[in-house]
Amino acid sequence: TFGKDTGRIIEGKIIFADGEVQEGKFDKDTGLLIEGKIIFPDGRISDGRFDKDLGILIEGQRIDSNGTVEDFRFE
Repeated sequence: TFGKDTGRIIEGKIIFADGEVQEGKFDKDTGLLIEGKIIFPDGRISDGRFDKDLGILIEGQRIDSNGTVEDFRFE
């Protein structure tokens, strides 16, 4: 789904050329993921809420490429 004012994606899935996948809700102003999941090319996953200005995970789970799950909260 794209925002009618900015034309940026606000909900959906983006697959980048390097293989990174971002899926969820995106900020209408910055275009960064704010809620959802990032799957990195090496198999790591970040799932939860992300900072709208920096695009970093602020609350949720990190899963390493071996499947180890870590609850995460940025403080």
